[in-house]
Amino acid sequence: MGPSSRPDDDFPWWLVILALAGAYLFWEVATTEVYAAALSALSKGIWITIGVAVVAYLGACVMSLGLAVMSLSRSLILRQIARLYIEVMRGIPIIVLLLYVAFVLGPGMVWLVNQVLEPLGLTPLRTRDFPLLYRAVIALMLAYSAFLAEIFRAGLQAVDKGQIEA
Repeated sequence: MGPSSRPDDDFPWWLVILALAGAYLFWEVATTEVYAAALSALSKGIWITIGVAVVAYLGACVMSLGLAVMSLSRSLILRQIARLYIEVMRGIPIIVLLLYVAFVLGPGMVWLVNQVLEPLGLTPLRTRDFPLLYRAVIALMLAYSAFLAEIFRAGLQAVDKGQIEA
């Protein structure tokens, strides 16, 4: 049985049902105090999440472009370093990477900075001086950069030599 010749037969009724359900949920949230308070609290977190994701993505774009160029390098050492990073980071689940950066790498970076600051007579940092938000950005940047490096590498390899020379 082929496509119908009448446009009424192929009307997306599922979309109408979805729109009605969405309107009902919106009405419930708008008129119930408990839902309105919960939505207010969640809206702040949504903006923080979007901000962290955008900053991490922009940082990952810069980092991954360098990794992609390194992975196409004629230097064996640079190519192997880039491949090692890309393959290892793509294999680590992002939740594990988030926890590792937050609770291991973050304090380790604070310790390293303190090793430099102490001989200079400057006030040492505390681990809590390095916010978890920054740690999340670093972790997501490390994770995204490995995936984006593969995308950039494939894009660079897809360009013919004649187009590069032109």
